[in-house]
Amino acid sequence: MFRQWEAELGGDICVIDKITLKGKSYLVFANADAMGKSMQGAGGVLVFGTVFRSILNRTHKSLRAQDKYPEQWLKECFLDLQDVFVVFDGSMLISTIIGLIDEKHGFLYFYSAEHPFMVLYRGGKAEFIGSEKVLPKIGNPLRTPFRLVTFLLEKGDVLLVGSDGKDDLLLKDESGKEVMNFDENLFLEIVSKNDAEIPKILNTLQHIAKITDDFSLLKIFYNGYRPAVLKSDKEKLGKIKNLSRQGKLPEAIKALEENRESTGFRGKEILASLYLRAGKYFKAAQIFEECTEERPQKSKNLLMTAYALKKLFDTTTNPKKAMLLKAADFGERCRLRGDYLSESERLLAQIYETLERFKKAKRLPQRLSA
Repeated sequence: MFRQWEAELGGDICVIDKITLKGKSYLVFANADAMGKSMQGAGGVLVFGTVFRSILNRTHKSLRAQDKYPEQWLKECFLDLQDVFVVFDGSMLISTIIGLIDEKHGFLYFYSAEHPFMVLYRGGKAEFIGSEKVLPKIGNPLRTPFRLVTFLLEKGDVLLVGSDGKDDLLLKDESGKEVMNFDENLFLEIVSKNDAEIPKILNTLQHIAKITDDFSLLKIFYNGYRPAVLKSDKEKLGKIKNLSRQGKLPEAIKALEENRESTGFRGKEILASLYLRAGKYFKAAQIFEECTEERPQKSKNLLMTAYALKKLFDTTTNPKKAMLLKAADFGERCRLRGDYLSESERLLAQIYETLERFKKAKRLPQRLSA
């Protein structure tokens, strides 16, 4: 309160925007909660909002900033925020979820820095996602490996991202005494009963309990647009697989090339694998990369693209450094997701050693088992 004015200060923020990365459109969102009450929380969230908005503005204006894969962009965003908040020496910490959604494929990428779990509402039921991968709060000097959560959305899915205000509730027990809520599943029940509608959720919370902290809730609805996926002809694929088992690689490759439409996405993956076996690493890398664009949820194709590019570099008479740099990008994308972790770290160690980036190679935990 100041003179005749009265207002409340809070430490929560919701941000939503669109950015372009590698020529693809992404919805970007953030929900954050700054540590502390009143002025401390408000100050922290102002710093967060300013830094995050500057990251978004840089991405909008700079072609170089747009030349990033979503995994790389999210990691750099985390590090930029961390570099600012770690200066406060633990006196200003931020919990947050920051994410990207590939608008073409409905593929979600996000990370959580000790923020309440994201809620997925699908088919009338609410559940948590991403609870297995949580980073320390932004501003915490503790260093842990950066890990992303990825998830493929379906038509009609709703995502809810909110701070702990939705859980910090004073409930009344049977005797009428006020007790703090410790049941994180209570919010899931309320979401399910209210069809993930924010006004109804808030009304229910206010009806059954007293909200004791800042309340912020961000809702994202996925309308289900996704390119049509052609089904593979299993009979044709079976015959082609038999050719490859018999060692008839040229015949199998020719059959797949001639039947690309009918063998679908699975046929494309098999074709890339056959090119790899045949030592045609350029074509293998090219097709594996196409697979990552067509179905970004399949992390193994990221790893295989990196492997094919590394083999191409090793076997080319006049190899170009760009091959290795691109291999490193795809290997890092796989590693940041936490998928095929041992394989991606071993491969990355080899790539970085070839690039003479020995410090990076040494930091990879799986390098010794290569």
